[in-house]
Amino acid sequence: MRLDKRLKTVSACILFSGCTREEIRSLLNDPSLTVESCPQGAYLMQRDSDRHFLGILQKGTAVVERRAEDGLMHMSRLQEGDLFGAASVFCADENYVVDIRCITDCSVLLLKEDVLLNWFRLNEIILRNYLGYLTKRIRFLNQRLDALSKYNVPSKLMTFFLAESADGIVQIKSYTELAEALCLSRATLYRALDSLCADGKILREGKKIILLEDTNQ
Repeated sequence: MRLDKRLKTVSACILFSGCTREEIRSLLNDPSLTVESCPQGAYLMQRDSDRHFLGILQKGTAVVERRAEDGLMHMSRLQEGDLFGAASVFCADENYVVDIRCITDCSVLLLKEDVLLNWFRLNEIILRNYLGYLTKRIRFLNQRLDALSKYNVPSKLMTFFLAESADGIVQIKSYTELAEALCLSRATLYRALDSLCADGKILREGKKIILLEDTNQ
């Protein structure tokens, strides 16, 4: 892939937030960088893989999946500019933990550990952005664990709303993606929403959730 095209697609990645166009161009001129293409249905990364790299999705869409006893659990969706593979780098003796499957034809920029370490030395912004990304992932996983520890689905959902609310309002991007994020079926999600509305804890206006009661006590 030409550098100008690569620059356009990866500059939106959180790793480069705050970097100038010329700084990004200089980093991407590294001849050791690899771009890998994967067709629809193929895997960018698989559970128990011994590959070790941080990836930036340059083109396409992919889904992060975990295998469960009753089938596949959709964890999240990757779009262009998203990072993945952090659980595979700087832990050489560990295999990967989830499957990442291409929904469309994809291309990914592979960043191996030596490349990352060199970038961290060259540009402190890259290091700070990477540490910030890891911190957000830790916080997200802790919120997921907190939600899963609740006894019933409405409680899980309310915990999520409380964590994500801004001034008592949660804007839902997609109810389908919300169901996948909380490991629920759409039917279960809508039943939980109806239950919270009936209990007077939320008001639902389309994709806007208004919290009526602070239950985080």
